[in-house]
Amino acid sequence: MAEFENLLLDLFDVTPDVDPKPKIARITLNRPHVLNAVSTATVQEMITVMRRLQDDERVRVVILTGAGRAFCVGADLKERLHKTDADWLEQRRVFKESFDLTYNFTKPLFAAVNGLAFGGGTEMALGCDFIVASADASFALPEVSRGIMPGAGGSQFLLRLAGQNFARWLMFSGAKLDVQEAYRVGIVQHLIEGDRAAFDEAVLELARQIARNNPQAVRQLKAIGRESLELK
Repeated sequence: MAEFENLLLDLFDVTPDVDPKPKIARITLNRPHVLNAVSTATVQEMITVMRRLQDDERVRVVILTGAGRAFCVGADLKERLHKTDADWLEQRRVFKESFDLTYNFTKPLFAAVNGLAFGGGTEMALGCDFIVASADASFALPEVSRGIMPGAGGSQFLLRLAGQNFARWLMFSGAKLDVQEAYRVGIVQHLIEGDRAAFDEAVLELARQIARNNPQAVRQLKAIGRESLELK
């Protein structure tokens, strides 16, 4: 859409015989020349879109994906070369707001991981309700190799999904995780073979299975599940 420089937003009908027609929204990170590394401007656009979709009662399910051969390889590090301390703090605020919106989004979220998902891209996927992956997908949290830590909840999400020992290995080593292993340990819920068109259609059909159900019941189930994970 013309209003966004770094994202594409598409809406799909869930069923043709309901009026007003319920929708599935698909957000596509559209910076394939940098493997969908996210800039501050990208994240600001994400905030705008996520807020809009949260408030749109027609939208029942949201899919996040990437253009080209990557889902997302994290933050655009080249953007950080000439930042002042004040610039850094503002970028951190914007990134935190975006990840908070994803984590607290009340509608079901699919991460449709087509290809590479590294660093913040892995964390973005882990913050969704479901990860659907293509046969060439791979994941990694390589922050430790740069002397930093995953900063968007990746460590907590991974510990919950993959078990403590496996999660610690991935985080401490920074090793790349191929899609078959990610599927085996439960990080990926659906593994889809075929070309990009087949992948996109399969993800949409999975989303439709949820979107056909009562939206209030689905949202309440999501809220209850999230609360149970946070109980101490």
